[in-house]
Amino acid sequence: MVGIVIFGLLCGIAATVLGIVGLTTFKPEEQTAKWQGITGLAVGVVEVVFMGLYMFV
Repeated sequence: MVGIVIFGLLCGIAATVLGIVGLTTFKPEEQTAKWQGITGLAVGVVEVVFMGLYMFV
């Protein structure tokens, strides 16, 4: 169970950071998939919150 929590938290942090990077480097005139950055950010934040609650509750 410890591995799930630790790697879940690390993957959530990575998804959050990469979602932010994707949104800040998005160029509307060249790219069309802004939804991928938004999805990565949302999933990452949810993962970090759930894993944080799981570790401390």
